[in-house]
Amino acid sequence: ATLKLKGTIANTGTYSTGLALDARAKRLYTTNADGELVTIDTATNTILSRKKVQDDGKEHFYLNLSLDTAGQRAFLTDSKQPEVLVVDIRDGKVLEKIAAPESLAVLFNPTRNEAYVTHRKAGEVSVIDGKTYKVVKTFKTPTHPNSLTLSADGKTLYVSVKQDEKSDRADYVVKIDLTKF
Repeated sequence: ATLKLKGTIANTGTYSTGLALDARAKRLYTTNADGELVTIDTATNTILSRKKVQDDGKEHFYLNLSLDTAGQRAFLTDSKQPEVLVVDIRDGKVLEKIAAPESLAVLFNPTRNEAYVTHRKAGEVSVIDGKTYKVVKTFKTPTHPNSLTLSADGKTLYVSVKQDEKSDRADYVVKIDLTKF
């Protein structure tokens, strides 16, 4: 109401970028360049847990995440490794590693039990089946797919597409009818 800073949650890790809110459970989840999933209690703004998602000796930067609150899982994108992770949000354990190009944005669609992932460098958007964890469809985009959002009914996916930094063309949005495949 006042647009004034109410507080700050410190020590969330290096480049804490991904944020996902489970308002009902009063939990905020964040990912970071330290390869962690951090769980925050939004009632007290305190860190409840921090979990190194993978300790495999590789560099990871979990850039974004999207929650499936009913399934108690999160889909995590990794901008450093060619995989998307599915993680149990109760304990941070990896449920599945899905082979995919380095990823940027991710969005879970509970209506269709699917996750959508943008692969900026590859110029692709993947559709992942939420039950089998298989990539069931890949859409090519001419340049860099970036952000994702869904229509209220979960039947249309919107993808913002950024131009190459040297381009003089405007960014744009791709509309994907999810009922067509």
